[in-house]
Amino acid sequence: MDDGATVPLFYQKRVPEVLIQNEDLSEEFYQILEDENLDDTQQAKLEKKFARETEVIKRDDRLEAIAKDIVYHFPRRGYLGKGLVVSLDKFTAVKMYDKVQYHWKAEIKNLVGRIKKSNNDIEKVRLKKILDFMRETEMAVVISLEGSEKRS
Repeated sequence: MDDGATVPLFYQKRVPEVLIQNEDLSEEFYQILEDENLDDTQQAKLEKKFARETEVIKRDDRLEAIAKDIVYHFPRRGYLGKGLVVSLDKFTAVKMYDKVQYHWKAEIKNLVGRIKKSNNDIEKVRLKKILDFMRETEMAVVISLEGSEKRS
């Protein structure tokens, strides 16, 4: 860490309000979701048992709220480094990427407008720093192989 080759890792669990409003989601489901070492049989059992909860988690309005939160929070979190968003499945990962990209571009336009309209030099500098960071940020979807998938 002293030479900068390794940087500290910070974890911040951010749960959107839409999720809190869904009382159907059980505590047991949350615990299982946090377990990253499920085998194929366990994953199939989980998907069958919690099919309804899974659909609530992947609801479009919830994903939209998460995407907006990412776009707002990421460039304003104080530490301007890398970030990682973990999704329930491949389809949701790509959907979230698209949503974040859409809101990211909209926020860049919003910031440009706010900077032009502002008469406050301090605010302009702060907004310009956020804008510059957002323009320089690169994003990608990274999908891991599932246990049943083999590399060629």
